[in-house]
Amino acid sequence: MDKAQELHGNLEVEVFKANSIGRKFYSKYGFEFMEEKLHEPTGQQVLRLKYTANKSKHADGVNAAGV
Repeated sequence: MDKAQELHGNLEVEVFKANSIGRKFYSKYGFEFMEEKLHEPTGQQVLRLKYTANKSKHADGVNAAGV
């Protein structure tokens, strides 16, 4: 995940709503909810999530927590 963020900056992913492990993983990396929709082939709900690069970092590279 770190490499993908480094290479691409902002990221969007889709994860099945029932996939609690996947949702927790993306949440840990700072992904935020965008929308919920039906995945027609399976009939399951899918969550679209977005990661915004450097959202919580200051210009000097230090994040809001001071790290």
